[in-house]
Amino acid sequence: MTASTLQTLFQHRQYAKCLDYISLNKQNPKPVGVWLIQGLSHAALQQIDKAIEVLSHGLALHPKHPELAVQLSQLQLQKEMFNDALETLNQVEIRHPQASLLKAKVLTGLKRCSEAMESLKDAKAQGIDQLSLHMQLTSIYRQQARPDLALPELEKSLALKENDFHLKYQHACLLRELGRQEQALNEFLLLYPQGKQLPELNFVIGCTHYDLGNYEQTEDYLERCLALAPYYIPAHECLGKLRWQQGRKQEFLNSFDHTRRTHPPHPVLERSRIAQLLVAGQYEQALDSANWARHHFPKDAQFIHLTGVINKRIGQTEQSIALLQQAASLEPNNPRYQIDVANHEIHHHQYQSAQNRLLPLLNYFPDNQEIWAYLGICWRLCGDERHTWLNDYNKYIQSFELPVPANYDNREHFVEVLKQTIGQYHKPGQEQPLDQSVQGGSQSEGHLLFLQNPIIQAYRTSLEQVITQYLASLPKDDNHPLCRHNTTRFKIAGSWSVNLVNKGFHTNHIHSQGWLSGPTYLSVPPTIHKDDPNRQGWVKFGETCLELGDREEIALAVCPKAGQIVLFPSYMWHGTYPFTAQSPRMTLPCDISPLG
Repeated sequence: MTASTLQTLFQHRQYAKCLDYISLNKQNPKPVGVWLIQGLSHAALQQIDKAIEVLSHGLALHPKHPELAVQLSQLQLQKEMFNDALETLNQVEIRHPQASLLKAKVLTGLKRCSEAMESLKDAKAQGIDQLSLHMQLTSIYRQQARPDLALPELEKSLALKENDFHLKYQHACLLRELGRQEQALNEFLLLYPQGKQLPELNFVIGCTHYDLGNYEQTEDYLERCLALAPYYIPAHECLGKLRWQQGRKQEFLNSFDHTRRTHPPHPVLERSRIAQLLVAGQYEQALDSANWARHHFPKDAQFIHLTGVINKRIGQTEQSIALLQQAASLEPNNPRYQIDVANHEIHHHQYQSAQNRLLPLLNYFPDNQEIWAYLGICWRLCGDERHTWLNDYNKYIQSFELPVPANYDNREHFVEVLKQTIGQYHKPGQEQPLDQSVQGGSQSEGHLLFLQNPIIQAYRTSLEQVITQYLASLPKDDNHPLCRHNTTRFKIAGSWSVNLVNKGFHTNHIHSQGWLSGPTYLSVPPTIHKDDPNRQGWVKFGETCLELGDREEIALAVCPKAGQIVLFPSYMWHGTYPFTAQSPRMTLPCDISPLG
């Protein structure tokens, strides 16, 4: 084998010939350059797993070679193998701006944003180009859920690369997240002549029109999206949501049905269609759809599982559990399937069996909030002390007074101004959301704390003070699903408002996408008070959604008051008692995620 021949093939992008040449001309030991070309040729042919395997082998034989480490870590980053990529970079000392930038990207992926900033400082000191610097800062701020900080960095990138379509698109997306919908829409429309064949652009323009209340234009652009990409599920679901909230319930599946008539069956489309029918409570139609899907996709476990779920909803218990167990046996590491069988086992007092089903899943999904929630039920009903360890209600549920910003007279004044501001983001006259725990009320759209309203940002500052205080109070416990991630650094991953009206309530639920959760109470009717024996409007903890009768337990109930924040682990079961009142009960809940 001659190095020049192999190098020439690689330079001329003859990647398959490179691999053939290496295979025919074996060398022992194989030079570093051959390992590199072999790995990069596999990568160029989109054989990423094979490329990682080859470069890993090469680095094991040449553990201090910087080029092998950089190329391998780039591919690991591409596959979101962040821990592997960091280990690869750490084993080789590389003083180069691109290596420091690469490490910053890996640390960002691991949500270790403070360390990512330090690595980016190293890259800057070593002479990284300004465009890469600003783009990576944008990524870090986005990981921290701070679009307000990401926007100026992205604008600096645009100043350096002003005609870049992707950067302009990201700029418009950030404007939309920040509540500047009119400006965002104008920027999206300026991109439209160049990108009108992109389903994603049509979709986001439709969503921006929805934000602005332009519902005819919303439908128009979502339908354009589906004309380009018939299986674009978010567009189907948004159309259905829009039509449902407008009271057009007979039309809410029209786009699904049209695609089914005009295109080959698609499992993801059918799964979404069934999910929409389930949340709408249309169980007979859901069962028909599931049976149709099982006919077309007989080996697909998801439709076996969904048919089991529907049978449970309509009271066909025996058929339900047989199907749920079949799906769980086909995919033993699927948490959804195992959790649903565990629910059946809990109902039938089979607590040990449910635990044996759920505990192994923590090896794969250690932060799945539902697994912890259902394990907590088992432990309580078994009298296992791990229930108290997990759900120490007095320790982990904490109430706080909302801190008052300096420019407000008192808490009542601040809460009243905040309530009036948040009230603007509730759309009157719409059906309640299809897929939320809200019963009898409305829920706002989007991430409210992204909005650059000075009152909302003053509230954010107050909320962050409370979260910091809560995290400082947590014990050290490397095994506990809440405590083990407490670095005291966090991001507010979601924030919304719920406006419950007369007889409204939240069904019992957990926050599956959270880590720490809690509402701020903005408006509490006078019928909700601490001396009420019926606890109208109170939030209750411990009672599940399983309807276990006398096996249910309300471990703690909190009477809300305006200006109060209640924080608790996201896996904790909670709901509210209905209330009777002429005025609404308004809250501002949030989900919080750890950083680092």
